[in-house]
Amino acid sequence: MKRPGSKKSIIIAAYMTDLQMAIRWAKLNKALISVGEIIDTGSSGTKKYAVTVKSRIPKSQLSSLIKDRFGIFINVI
Repeated sequence: MKRPGSKKSIIIAAYMTDLQMAIRWAKLNKALISVGEIIDTGSSGTKKYAVTVKSRIPKSQLSSLIKDRFGIFINVI
């Protein structure tokens, strides 16, 4: 039987510093188990940064945790 909610997520931000602050915020709240390598996506005009994370909480709760703190600047997929 599958657990409700996915444990792997992708966090996307327009700036590297925003992404690093979101990762640090989630770690301080003990929401993350592991963090992958930060990847530079997109071309020079639409540059974005993404990281794959494994969380202790479901994806919806991780999204809410990050959205409450950072608003529209960071997306959790």
